[in-house]
Amino acid sequence: MFESGEEVPLWVTIATRWASIEARGRVPGGELILGQQLSAEATHKITMRFFEDVSGGRLTPKHRLKMGDRIFNIEAISNPGERGGTTFMTAFVKEQV
Repeated sequence: MFESGEEVPLWVTIATRWASIEARGRVPGGELILGQQLSAEATHKITMRFFEDVSGGRLTPKHRLKMGDRIFNIEAISNPGERGGTTFMTAFVKEQV
């Protein structure tokens, strides 16, 4: 805990997965619309196979992704459906600097 009584977040690894990462350029107007979510902050797109953790939980914007020393905060998640018999999901993320 901080002196203010605020809890310090503790991050733990829930899964290790292969993924594709792509840097995103700014879209016209600087915003990205995913379903009903609006994201002006997404800097990268990370695509991986869909998964649930051992408790049946799914990846959400409350999680974050890590690649080496790089940390990515999840802005929105999209599941584009079946591709070649395997379901993939795409996380639109903002890299922590």
